[in-house]
Amino acid sequence: MAFTDKTVFVTGAGSGIGRATAELFGQKGAKVAVGDINAANAEATVRGIRQAGGEAMAVAVDVTQREQIDQAVDAVRQTLGPIRILVNNAGIAHRSTTLMEADAEIWQRILSTNLKSVLLCTQAVVPQMIEQGGGRIVNTASTASKVPRLDIGPYCVSKAGVLHLTRCLAMELAQYQITVNAIGPGSVVTNLRENSGVEASEARRDAQLHGDMEKFRLGIPLGRLGQPIDQAHAIVFLASDEAEYISGQCLFVDGLHGQC
Repeated sequence: MAFTDKTVFVTGAGSGIGRATAELFGQKGAKVAVGDINAANAEATVRGIRQAGGEAMAVAVDVTQREQIDQAVDAVRQTLGPIRILVNNAGIAHRSTTLMEADAEIWQRILSTNLKSVLLCTQAVVPQMIEQGGGRIVNTASTASKVPRLDIGPYCVSKAGVLHLTRCLAMELAQYQITVNAIGPGSVVTNLRENSGVEASEARRDAQLHGDMEKFRLGIPLGRLGQPIDQAHAIVFLASDEAEYISGQCLFVDGLHGQC
């Protein structure tokens, strides 16, 4: 799979799955736009790509704000060329809460960041793809999109929305030779859980995270937690020419966790 001279825009690429994906695209010859709300993290990803011999630029963007998205997309086009591949990866978790306990602020923040942003970024990029005669869009969903959990109801709903939005967009954009797919990560070792807004001492948080991860690991038939690069490989495949006849699908990359 080669992506020479293709411009890729990855959101939430300052860390975790997004960073691994941006770096992998860079290794395969793509020109990579690294989007993240944290400018310093985006720049760190870019440095890594450039050190490995790739071409990249950092774009500070809040993906819940259409004006910022439009500015980012324009900047990418001017610097790297028209966007051919869009990876809607930006997302957040939240402190443990049920749907009955979730306040309006949590609900709005989760849906805006995890779901609305996917549509906003897609709307901003698709015109460039149509001009080029096609493109690839890959969204980050979750195993939580199909297997509900009591303690993260709003997150589950947002990711279920990403899954169905992927299918709807695939239907609408097929006429333009634009494929739209998703990945469904299971338990992945990233900083998403650490940034979920849980208030606790550092020692207590570390102990809780270790306990949660060990619990998840024991429930995975393949015997290990996922790594960001596992998800990156799936994203890159769905964005490749080899996947040109795949659309409206979700590839669950979870070590069989939640599959049985």
